[in-house]
Amino acid sequence: MLDLSKIESGKMEVYAEDFDVDSLIDQVAGTTQPLMGKSNNRFRIERGERLGSARQDLTKLRQSLLNMLSKRALIPVVFPLPEERLLYVPFPVLCLS
Repeated sequence: MLDLSKIESGKMEVYAEDFDVDSLIDQVAGTTQPLMGKSNNRFRIERGERLGSARQDLTKLRQSLLNMLSKRALIPVVFPLPEERLLYVPFPVLCLS
């Protein structure tokens, strides 16, 4: 994940830019979906109709999401989980001013 101490100490730059949140989710899902299937995991996205735009470091946010989801994809599901026991991965967003 993102190391905030590196940002605070000036060892890592943050480049904020405006981007469409729906597009980001679609890109990350397109990359992650095949990985999930290889481990017999199901991958489902729940979101509102239109999430709009955000201003963040898109590259770091995308990489953080891909890292988190690809690590989860490596853990195979050996038995089906009932709907109420599904694992939910939150969408982390950090607002920096």
